[in-house]
Parts: sequence; C-alpha cells; structure tokens
Amino acid sequence: MAVLIRMFEGKTSNETSDPRRGDYYLKARALGLTTLNNQNTFNQQISRKEIAIYIARLKTIILDPTLKAAGLSKIVTIS
Repeated sequence: MAVLIRMFEGKTSNETSDPRRGDYYLKARALGLTTLNNQNTFNQQISRKEIAIYIARLKTIILDPTLKAAGLSKIVTIS
C-alpha cells in the first residue's frame, strides 16, 4: 500500500524520511483504495488478489484527471 501511495505522490524509493505506515493507510483510504473494514492491511500480509484490486483502483484514479486531482488534494493534507 505504501508503495502505491508513494508512486501516486511521485516520490522515489530513496527518500531518507521515516514515514509512518499509518499515514499511508489514511492516504489510501482517502483515495478510496482501502476501506475502514480492512484497516489491518499493514498488520498482516496481503494476498495477490488484494494487491491486484488496489492496483486496479489506483489505475482508475490515475487515468481520470478529475479523480487524480481530487485524490492529490485529499492526500496533501495528510501527514
């Protein structure tokens, strides 16, 4: 989940900041990638099916300029 959010934000993997995993969950939830029902995403391994669902949802957001702009504005306020 963190990787998908970092990709959406345009961040690279060599950043030196120490991100909190909770921030990524909140951002994923704001984007609609995950819900309150699967808030334990970071506490256990996720299945291939789950990661495929997250990727498909993110792809839908990225390909729609309106959804992408709305998503970016939602996650900017979280951190």
